[in-house]
Amino acid sequence: MRRESVSSRIKYRILYSISLAVILFSGCQGKAPEKNSNLISELGRYSGYSKPVYSEWVRTSQYIEVRDGTKLAFDIIRPAEI
Repeated sequence: MRRESVSSRIKYRILYSISLAVILFSGCQGKAPEKNSNLISELGRYSGYSKPVYSEWVRTSQYIEVRDGTKLAFDIIRPAEI
């Protein structure tokens, strides 16, 4: 039985990995979604993707103190109760 050299094993693994990647990703080329002019996704603006469920929201700001004494600020933004 002939022993394979290290370089030929590495070449085989690289070839196997590339072949596997080509097989897996060949099915991922789906049709691109059509552009909808009503969709807006910009900083501070987001509309046209789904209907709004809530008309109002509540924002709460709080601090949490970590072990070294530093206070971290965080905001909780949630829908208002109906």
